[in-house]
Amino acid sequence: MQIKKDLNFTPKYANTPKQTGVNLSLLFAECNQYLFSDSEKMKLCLTNLKKVIPAGDTTNQIKYLHYTALYENQYANYQASYDFFRQGAALLENITIYTEKAEFYIDFVGTCMNLDKLEEAGSLVAKIEQLIQDKPDSLLKPKLLCRQGHWNIKLSDWADATRLLFEALDLFYKNPGLLTITDFHFISLIYSGLGNVYEKTNDPEKSKEAYLNALEICEKHNLKTRIGWYYLSAGNAYAMLGNSNKAISYFKKVLLNTNDLDDIVRASAYANWGHCIYNEHLADTAIGLYDKAQEIYIKNPEKNYNNLALIHKWKGLLFAQAKDYAKASDHYQKALAFAKSTKNFNVLANICEETANLHAIQREFKIAYEYQLLKAEFDEKHAEKANLQTIRELGIKYSTERKKQEIEKLEYQAKALQLRALRAQMNPHFLFNSLNSIQNFIAKNDRDEASTYLSSFAKLMRKSLDYSELETISLEKEVDFLQHYLFINKHLRFRNRMDYKITVSENLVDEDYEIPSMIVQPYVENAIEHGLRGINAGLITLNFDLYNEDTIRVTITDNGIGRTNAAANNNKDPKLQLHKSKGTQITLDRLRMLNSHFQPEELVRLEDNIQTEAGQNCGTKVTVLIPLS
Repeated sequence: MQIKKDLNFTPKYANTPKQTGVNLSLLFAECNQYLFSDSEKMKLCLTNLKKVIPAGDTTNQIKYLHYTALYENQYANYQASYDFFRQGAALLENITIYTEKAEFYIDFVGTCMNLDKLEEAGSLVAKIEQLIQDKPDSLLKPKLLCRQGHWNIKLSDWADATRLLFEALDLFYKNPGLLTITDFHFISLIYSGLGNVYEKTNDPEKSKEAYLNALEICEKHNLKTRIGWYYLSAGNAYAMLGNSNKAISYFKKVLLNTNDLDDIVRASAYANWGHCIYNEHLADTAIGLYDKAQEIYIKNPEKNYNNLALIHKWKGLLFAQAKDYAKASDHYQKALAFAKSTKNFNVLANICEETANLHAIQREFKIAYEYQLLKAEFDEKHAEKANLQTIRELGIKYSTERKKQEIEKLEYQAKALQLRALRAQMNPHFLFNSLNSIQNFIAKNDRDEASTYLSSFAKLMRKSLDYSELETISLEKEVDFLQHYLFINKHLRFRNRMDYKITVSENLVDEDYEIPSMIVQPYVENAIEHGLRGINAGLITLNFDLYNEDTIRVTITDNGIGRTNAAANNNKDPKLQLHKSKGTQITLDRLRMLNSHFQPEELVRLEDNIQTEAGQNCGTKVTVLIPLS
């Protein structure tokens, strides 16, 4: 597989603003290079980035927060990672033009799962699905599937987890030449997830193979920062298979690895190595390894109560075998104290059972009986907790599925509105008059005029059909469509009895803005149909400008008969009122769905133009606020 040299790591964001200079671009490039390979250099890059990002540069602030959150997550500082993601998400919600929202949220899901925030992770997954629905061929899809697979592992849904992870793997390897370092990072996560599934379902052989595949990816592509955990997992798989020598060789690799800053992986390697030797009846050596693990765990006891409980339990077992009952009892008591802090009732029940056995050996049957009663109590609490966990997991899955269905329902409604908008878009007067005019040119044998207008009319119809299938189009295409539409109206329907002018503000010209498709035309048609019909020198003016960083404002002005006279005409001709409800009301419904920040009366505002000297209204102005996509 070949990696594109210019795409070492995503997120791939919009170009750095010119005012930030070349240093910013170089620093972000170094972040790409060092995130998975060199923790110290990555840390230095982030420190320098924080100094040079200009105040108010929201895009690069989000990018910095994204990288920082990823860095913290790499080294198991999950709460810090979450806090940085939350800061970035808050900024992200206030801007629209940000091409890598999906990448940001996909990575945020990983941190949420590491903190067991499964409901929040599920909500983010639903948001990501909506963001990438128009990008089925991108590598965002397998990344999302990878996260969904791990989410199902958290919910103990092994079958769905396996299916999703293999589906992600297949999608990645369909385009091997396009894979980046980040993609290979995700592939290693897929294999480690499969290893976890096979471990939980008691298939150590497949678990071993999956973890070895993850290691191969990391070693081949220099993904150093988490490789220690994969060495540990491979060692655990070999231990499950009863191959202690091979297991120990991988635990030693963990200790030789200098790239992982997480001391917990080293402590776990010492502990599991000791457990392998414990099984080989090398008690003194095992105790020494347990002591080394304990020295690391005790530095941060709140995060390691469960590990410390296991270490003391294993020590207690060794001393019990050596018939040093006093030391065994001391370690069992320490194990109980640590396990109580975590409320791990399964471990507590196991320690109570070993303690009961220890007292029974010493013929202290009353104490042994009391510990057996405690064991039964903890077994009951463990079963109750397991049931509650199952209920919680089902609740999370139900809640996530419900949110997904709600999003799908909204998408369906949006599609239905688009279809209705297409049906209502070109009113029969326009179509009939345009075709009738073209027919007249043909009848007069004016082939050049007929060809010109027929070509323009065909292009307009084609664009109308094409754009109605799209969620969004560029502002440039929207303006081009309106120019075609007004050109046909001017020359064919109104026979040059109307004119038009379209202006686009300078702050919109140099940017590739995307807006919802086919929003403006119904209001232009409404102005023509209700305002200019029946007058000899009609004028339609369209002005596009930036209302705020999330919204474009379109002003449609006509010099027609005004709202009062238009309302009177509507009352005389019901067909005109019907046309208005079909066109502009459907568009307003779409705008309400797309832009919940504004009230309906703010989204579309109608005003009378300046009155004449006689006090009569001269035309109408319609202002439409369109969300950027």
